[in-house]
Amino acid sequence: MATPLPRDPIADARLNWERHGWSDVAAPMAAITAIMRTQQLLLARIEGC
Repeated sequence: MATPLPRDPIADARLNWERHGWSDVAAPMAAITAIMRTQQLLLARIEGC
């Protein structure tokens, strides 16, 4: 199993969107980003079999 990252990149992205004035869409964008990242991880695991 991979070592966890020292920081959550999706949480960092959300904070970045909020800092740039996109607070109204920061939570939905973080959710979509998390879903897409999960898909990438699952596909990588499937293709690695």
